[in-house]
Parts: sequence; structure tokens; C-alpha cells
Amino acid sequence: MFCCRLLIVGLMLCSLGGSAAAELLFFDQPVVFQNPEFQAVSDSGFGLTTVGTLGNPALPGGFAVDESAGKVFILTDLVGVQSMNLDGTGLTTLSTTQTGPFNTFGRNGLAIDPVSQKVFWTAGNTAIRSIDYDGSNETEIVAASGFSTISAIAVNPIDSHVFFARGNAEILRVDSDGSNQTTIVPLLFGGVNNVWDLEVDLLNDHIYWSENRSSGEIVRADLDGSNITQVLATSRPLGIALNPTDQELYWTSGTSGNTRIFTTDFLGGSTTEIFGPFSANGNFGIEHTNLTLAVPEPSSLAFLMVAGFTLGLSRKRRHTRV
Repeated sequence: MFCCRLLIVGLMLCSLGGSAAAELLFFDQPVVFQNPEFQAVSDSGFGLTTVGTLGNPALPGGFAVDESAGKVFILTDLVGVQSMNLDGTGLTTLSTTQTGPFNTFGRNGLAIDPVSQKVFWTAGNTAIRSIDYDGSNETEIVAASGFSTISAIAVNPIDSHVFFARGNAEILRVDSDGSNQTTIVPLLFGGVNNVWDLEVDLLNDHIYWSENRSSGEIVRADLDGSNITQVLATSRPLGIALNPTDQELYWTSGTSGNTRIFTTDFLGGSTTEIFGPFSANGNFGIEHTNLTLAVPEPSSLAFLMVAGFTLGLSRKRRHTRV
């Protein structure tokens, strides 16, 4: 079992880990009520590129990228759950199910399990549903009854766990089939104020979350909710993204028309603004990937050529030794 876990983590980190081509993905909506643009930029803040649009004035309420499947999955207020190819083509609606008024508005209301190829989302902001990548087998795994706002969601595909923040007060975990629901972080620091995003670090077995308030913070805990640690105190952190291989944390902050991307290390050291401003207009989600959608930085082209040559030479030498 342990070896199987290591294999799955290793395969996923091949696509989620750091590299010279690592990029950040986000949605930009320059004009309210017009089509949101899916954007890519290098993790150094260079090479802004529009990958595609949603084709309607929907407001994204969360998105996730599966590099191995070549897909991005999006939750919007007007449509529901959609998928799109990573080149911006093939926009497809998977589900229009809503169990109540949609008001996630930019929070991480969607997460994916690339192992089982399932999408999980906060339907109506009060329930959690799942559906297969191909749009089949839609299921409610957490019912709306008895729940206040579910403000963020994340998935641990190794252990088939879904994490979610409820009522701005606690973080819970449930199996991906809806069983074994348990509270892992009760009444955080006397009560969570506005959890905006949840992210799982598979390499280090941690969960991160952002609390969007004037005296906000980004916090880390073990996957069982123990060892709660403040990583960073910062005003109004929103969407967060992780690069576990290089121990880098990214987050968005600002207002709808003036959103910026920042980075620090996993120890919460010095903070650097790497990109902005852009007009999120409600959607502040961000994803870290190994994709090459953005225009390469000119100064890095020579490096990439040398790196490619070196990698090829290294592989040739290994084969020669065999």
C-alpha cells in the first residue's frame, strides 16, 4: 500500500511539481458581464497569454486543471460545471445542477480527483456533488440539509478524501462517496473568518487554507487537522496555489478590478509580488501547473535549450551504462 501511495504521488508530482516551464493559471474578466478569459503567465510573472474564453458572461466560482487529461474544469454561476481543453477549445457543460442560489463568487468551489477522474463542486454553495469527467454518474455526496455556506473545497486523491470549509467556522473531511464525515479542524482559532480557498499538498501531507479578512492569514495543518501553523499573515488572501516540489506558495489578493499575485516559500519568508494588476471581477482562483501555455521569457529560451540538451545527454549516458 505504501509503495502504491508513493507511485501515485510521484506520478502526480510529475505534472504538479516545479520546472523551468511552470506556470500560473487564472481567470481575468476585464469587463463585468462579459466573457471571462482563461489566462496563463509564467511563475515569474512573464508571458501573459489568453488561452481561451468561457463563451458566456458567467462568473467562475472555482476551477481546477488536470494536465494528464489535458482538461480544465470550471464552476460558473450561469451554467454550472464545464470542462475545456487546455488549448481553450472544446467547452462542454457537464452539469447544470444547483440546489440553491449560487454565491460562491470566486472562492474555490470546485476540485478534481485525477486518479478516479471525478469532479467535485459546491452545488448552490450548500451541498457537495460529484460527477465523472465525461459527465456521467452525477451524485450528491454531502446534502444541503443542516449545512450553512460551504465556502471552499479540496480533494486528496490518494486517500479519496474531500475537504471542505463550512459556515466560516470549521474544516471537515468526508470520503469521496460521502461516507465517514468528520470535523478535522473545529472552530479554527475561535472561529474561521471567511475561508476562501483550500489546497492539498500531497508531497508533505498538508492542507492549506486562506482566510480573507483585513487581518487575514494563510494556514497549514496536517491532513488529520493536527499541527495547525500560521504560514503567513497578510491582508485579505484569496485564491492559493502550491508548488510542493520547490516549496513555493502563491496567492491572489486585492479587489475585483485590482487583483495581484504574490509568492513566498512554505516557511512564510519574504513576500514578492510577481504579477498584476488584473481584473478578476469576483473570481480569484489560481492554479500552479507545469504547462507551457504562456509565451516563454526571452532570457529563459537559451536556458531551456541548454536544459533540453543536458537532459538528452544525461539520458543517453544512462542508456550507455546499461
